[in-house]
Amino acid sequence: MYFETQFWEKLLEMNPNLEEELYEKNYWKNVSIITLYSLIFVISLLGNSLVIYIIFSKRRMRTVTNFYIANLTFADLLMTLINIPFSTARIILDNWPFGDLMCQFVPFIQVCSVYASTLTMCVISLDRHQAIIYPFGRRLSHVLPLKFVIPMIWILSSLLSLPHGYFNEVVTYYTYRSLIRCRLMFPEPQYVYRQWLTILTFVSQYVIPLSIATFSYCKIALHIHRRVIVGNSTPQQIANNLRQESILMSNRKTIKMLILVLVVFAVCWLPLNLYHLLADFMPDSYQHNFIILIGFHWFSMSSVCYNPFIYSARNSYFRESIRNFFRFVFCRCDRITESANNANTSPNTQYMSFRHSSRLIRRESSNTPNGDENKGSFQMRSLV
Repeated sequence: MYFETQFWEKLLEMNPNLEEELYEKNYWKNVSIITLYSLIFVISLLGNSLVIYIIFSKRRMRTVTNFYIANLTFADLLMTLINIPFSTARIILDNWPFGDLMCQFVPFIQVCSVYASTLTMCVISLDRHQAIIYPFGRRLSHVLPLKFVIPMIWILSSLLSLPHGYFNEVVTYYTYRSLIRCRLMFPEPQYVYRQWLTILTFVSQYVIPLSIATFSYCKIALHIHRRVIVGNSTPQQIANNLRQESILMSNRKTIKMLILVLVVFAVCWLPLNLYHLLADFMPDSYQHNFIILIGFHWFSMSSVCYNPFIYSARNSYFRESIRNFFRFVFCRCDRITESANNANTSPNTQYMSFRHSSRLIRRESSNTPNGDENKGSFQMRSLV
C-alpha cells in the first residue's frame, strides 16, 4: 500500500550492492518481470472493464451497493492503467525518462487509488450495516446520496495523497554511476518526515478503514445468525415469512461476497505494509532482500485482478451476465468469420460448383422414367 517512489528508493538505499542487482542487463530477469506484471495488467483490465460494463448496462444491477462496487472497480482500473506499467518500467529501465510531471503524478495516482478503494469498502460496509440491522431506518445512501458520497471519496483520497506527489523530484543519483531517478526529497530531518508519512499513511489508508469495515461486517454476521423467523399460522404470515427468508438468504450471499473482497484486499497489502514499517522504524536490525520486496510488491499489485472472479463466483446473476456476454461475443465472431469466408469465395468457384450440381441433376433426370422428367426439371429450377 506504499507509494511507488519510496518503494524504489528503499531498493537504492538499503543494500550497497543493489545497483548491480537492479540495473544489470539480465534478459531473463526482465522477461520474468514483464510477464508477471503483464499478467496482472491483462486480467485486471479485462475483468474490471467487464464488471463496469455489466453494472451500467443491466438495469437490474444498478443498485446502491453495485454502484459502490463500480467505484471500487474504477479505482482498480486506474491503478492498472497507470501504476503497473510504470512499476515495470522502474525495474527494467536504468533511468527515469518520463519527466518531472509524471514523477509526481504516478505516486499520487497510486496512493489516491488505494485510498479510494479502502474508503469505498468502508462506506459499503456502513451502508449494508444500516440496511440490514436497521431495515426500517434511513440508509446511509438516503442520508448521503451516491452523487455526494462518491465525489467526496475521491476528493478526500486526493487530499490525503498530496504529500506523496508533492515531495517527489527528478534528481541525479550518484552511486557507482550517475542515474536519473524519481525520488522523495523530504526536508531535514528526512528520516523523521519519512517515518511520520509512513505511519500516517498506514493508519489512515489501511488500519482505520479496514477496521471499521471489519467491525460492521461482524455486527451484520451476528445479526443474521441470531435472526429467527417466527412460526407460520396464516397464509399471509407464511408468505411474509417466505419473503423474509428470501431476503435473508440474499443478504447472506452479498455479505459473504463483500467480506471476501475485504479479506483479499487486506491480505494482499499487509506484507508490503509490514515490510515498509520495519524498514523505516528498524533499519539497523532489518536486512533488505530484493526478491522478497519485489514479491511483496507484485502481490500487492495483484489485488486489482481478484474481485471480478469473486463477483462471478458469489453472485449468480453476475455470473450469468458474464456467460451471456461471452456467448454474444463468440456468436458475433462466428458470424463475422462466416461472412468473411463467404466474401472470400471467388465467382469462378461458385460457378464451377453450380455447373457440377447442374450436371449431376441432368444425369439423374436422364436416368429417370419419362413420367419423372418433369420432376427432374422442377429440381433443376429449384436449384437455380
